[in-house]
Amino acid sequence: MRFLSSLLLVVFVGACSGTGTTNYSALMSMIDNSSDGSVFVLRDTGFSGGGALMNVSLNGRNIGQIGNGETTMGVSNRGNNYLEVSFAGISGMGINSAPISFVRSGSENNYFVVKLSSGALQNRLQVFELTEESFKASF
Repeated sequence: MRFLSSLLLVVFVGACSGTGTTNYSALMSMIDNSSDGSVFVLRDTGFSGGGALMNVSLNGRNIGQIGNGETTMGVSNRGNNYLEVSFAGISGMGINSAPISFVRSGSENNYFVVKLSSGALQNRLQVFELTEESFKASF
C-alpha cells in the first residue's frame, strides 16, 4: 500500500510538469544566442489551471507542453506564422484555444506570453506578443 501511494504521488507530480524550461539562466542564454527566427512562449496563468498542461503548436507542429511558469521554444518560418495554445486533455473542456498570427520578415525572434482570464461563468485563454525586454522582465 505504501508503494502504491508513493507511485501515485510521483505520477501526479510528474504529470504537472511540461517539456518547457523554468531555468532562468538557460533561458536567457537561449534568447541571447538565437537569431534564427526563434519563438519563445511563456505560460503565466497563475494559480488558475495550474495543474493542467498546455499544448503549444507553431504552424501546426507541436513545440511543447508547458506548465505554469514554463517556457518553450520553436523556430518560425519566413513570412506568415500561426501559433496556437490550448489546454491538454480533458482539463481544457469548455476553454477556448488561443491562436495568434504573426509575420517574420528577417531573422528576428518573437516573444509571447499566455494568460488565463478567470471569470464567473467563463475562463478565457489569451496570447500576447511582447518585446524582448518585456519578455525578459516577465521572469
